[in-house]
Amino acid sequence: MNSKLPAMQFYPGDWRKDPGVQSLCYHDRGVWFEMLCLMHESEDRGKLMLNGNPMPHEALARLLGLDNQILTTTLTTLIDFGVASLDKTTKAIISRRMVRDEEIRRIRKSCGKMGGNPNLLIHKSTTQDNQIPTPSSSSSSSSSEGDQEKRGRSGNFEKPAKEAKINGFHAEHEKATVSTGNNGITDANDPKPEPKADKEPSRPVLNLNTTPTITDTEKVPPRPLKPAKAYPEQSIEYQSAAAFYDDFLKVWAPTAKKPSEATVQGWAKEYDLMVRVDGRNWTQIRDVLNWIDEDQGDSRSGFAWKKNILSVSTLRQRWNEGKLDQLIAKGRAKLYGHKK
Repeated sequence: MNSKLPAMQFYPGDWRKDPGVQSLCYHDRGVWFEMLCLMHESEDRGKLMLNGNPMPHEALARLLGLDNQILTTTLTTLIDFGVASLDKTTKAIISRRMVRDEEIRRIRKSCGKMGGNPNLLIHKSTTQDNQIPTPSSSSSSSSSEGDQEKRGRSGNFEKPAKEAKINGFHAEHEKATVSTGNNGITDANDPKPEPKADKEPSRPVLNLNTTPTITDTEKVPPRPLKPAKAYPEQSIEYQSAAAFYDDFLKVWAPTAKKPSEATVQGWAKEYDLMVRVDGRNWTQIRDVLNWIDEDQGDSRSGFAWKKNILSVSTLRQRWNEGKLDQLIAKGRAKLYGHKK
């Protein structure tokens, strides 16, 4: 007998994307979820068992609070849509995903009882053998002091900037004293030295009356635009976008022009967002389009959805706003034979 588990694994993304589950009405989805809870608590997890035998329909109906006839119809729908299955050995109703997860859990549990990898218990200390000795701080400091001493003896050290500046000033002063010959005092009759020419070249004068021009080499090329995502013609998004005009729009609006390639790519993107972001599936999208096509509209007001949904973007917007809920409920009641 299985040990009790406090929780079961549930994947909302898989639940929303499964075409069989999404094809069910809300009543059948709720019954299937309650059955999943019973399978989780079952003695053989993933299978509807009672005392070692498949759970009878009468017992399941009492547990779910349903009439036997309604339960039989729901079970038939679950099996026909591929949501539930029958065990080949016991003929009990099973969830394939839960049975598979339980088998994986048992394998992991048995492997965990055998212990971990025994090789990990043997640790050989290889740090000392592989460690490369590095010079200590004392040896590095002594070597730097020795280098400084050698450089000092060889006279390779450069003088500080301040000391070099002072020495340069004294050298210029001695040079001026020797040239005058009068202990640095010049006579009025002595010829005046010619002024030295400026070493720096004269700066060009900017003419503010002229307009600066930009050469071709200085022009910055425009930044290329990022191309939009293109859906290939073989993709289901592109084919569905093209079929929207051929199968529906030409009938709903005979005067509508054939969409351009850019428009088809935009519709393909809207279909992609319906599936990836809104959580729809292609079966739902196909059914809603068929229900819009079959809808005759309101006889009093004359309003019909086929006259107001002329693009895939409008279809997605009205669907997300909940304005198609009444139409969808009517279509599902007609398809499955009962209302939600």
